[in-house]
Amino acid sequence: MKLGNLDTRTFRSKVARRTFTLFIACALIPVSALALLSLEQVTTQLNEQSQRRLHQASKAAALGVYQRLLALEEAITITAADLRSRSRPTGPLPDARVYEELQRRFKSLILVTDDGTRVPLFGHIEHLPALTAEQQRHLASGKTLLLVEHVPNRAPRLFLGRVRDPERPHREILYAEIDPAYLWDFDDDATLASQTKLSVVDQSLNLLFASPHAPTSFPEPVTLQLSRSTSGRFEWSDGTNEYVARYFSLSLQFTFSTSRWTIVLSESK
Repeated sequence: MKLGNLDTRTFRSKVARRTFTLFIACALIPVSALALLSLEQVTTQLNEQSQRRLHQASKAAALGVYQRLLALEEAITITAADLRSRSRPTGPLPDARVYEELQRRFKSLILVTDDGTRVPLFGHIEHLPALTAEQQRHLASGKTLLLVEHVPNRAPRLFLGRVRDPERPHREILYAEIDPAYLWDFDDDATLASQTKLSVVDQSLNLLFASPHAPTSFPEPVTLQLSRSTSGRFEWSDGTNEYVARYFSLSLQFTFSTSRWTIVLSESK
């Protein structure tokens, strides 16, 4: 029988209508259930892929910061060695290329003698954070010190310090103020998506850096998690949007005698 010649009187009985309805339900329910199950599986898979990508991106961003810190340490070490070879640490650095590279990485560079006299090499540093006994011992051991000065309503200032002569560690200390444009340069980081928000905090959860529209603080449960673990994930909301975040911490105590830094990447759910 052709469908066009179907007699509608067939569906006038209650039994026929129920049979037809049951037939349609048996056909559609499994298909609908399969579609919903497939959608859930695809959504779960995409979320897992996003989490893995965000985890790798947070780790890559943290390692990028650490590599730049090591490059800064190498630069100040070479400069200290150059000054150690001079009888008087005054005047410009002899190698113009080295001098230009230092200016690209540092905002200023000065030498502080044991009597507090400041010998500027370039730039100007008005104030230096006071050193603790632990930091003084770190410098005396011949290592590079990383200092962070938090200034109200301004971005934190970051300094590197290193003794000019390790054999006379209490005589002269070379200080360099880090250029934040160099340290926080994530523009060429291919692992960071354009919609990713990046924040950097220290172990006390003081903000060190935040990209545009990135969070500058987190809810209390999140801050507790950040203070107790070195990597992981969490979800948070700014009151308007919900975000999923991954974080990865850098241990800086041994190399730079400073608390760990944590890089947090957030994306909208």
